[in-house]
Amino acid sequence: MPLEDAEALSAESGYLQEKLGVALTCGLAEVCRRRPSDPIQFLAQWLLRFRHFSQEALDLELAELQRAEEQQRLAQYEYTALMQRRAAEEAEDNA
Repeated sequence: MPLEDAEALSAESGYLQEKLGVALTCGLAEVCRRRPSDPIQFLAQWLLRFRHFSQEALDLELAELQRAEEQQRLAQYEYTALMQRRAAEEAEDNA
């Protein structure tokens, strides 16, 4: 195989892995698990559903991450306020 062909194949492989890797891996695993009578048709329909559900899942995951970040910010704020109150109380006790 000439070097140019190997480089082109490597670039194409990277593109496929980036764009289809998760979907194909999950879809093919589902084909193996279910063993449908028409695996190509099953995989095609599964990939169409995956595209729809993967965007919903990403949206839900993003919302959950945003909630977790907000809770972390709130906890940090409460911790900082508590530490400031303790420092003020210690300053009053030492005065």
